[in-house]
Amino acid sequence: MLTFQECTLLKLEKPFNLQQIRTHPVLQEWLLATADISAKEQRNWFFMILEKNVFCISQNYSATKEEIFDIFRILKTLKQKIIEMTE
Repeated sequence: MLTFQECTLLKLEKPFNLQQIRTHPVLQEWLLATADISAKEQRNWFFMILEKNVFCISQNYSATKEEIFDIFRILKTLKQKIIEMTE
């Protein structure tokens, strides 16, 4: 079975002519945002921005460590960004 990162690179990059970049201001803002969180999920998480044919993938966040709090903070920030985009 392919990992998320392998699947992204192998399955998306070539057919969609995608270009991976190391950093993206939206991804950085999203990853560093603050939010109140609660915890309960165990697996590795990656966050990704896709803008036209350019994408950026975050570092791995492990839900089994203190990084669980980062995962929930990032997800809450994403939820708020989606709400703002749809209003």
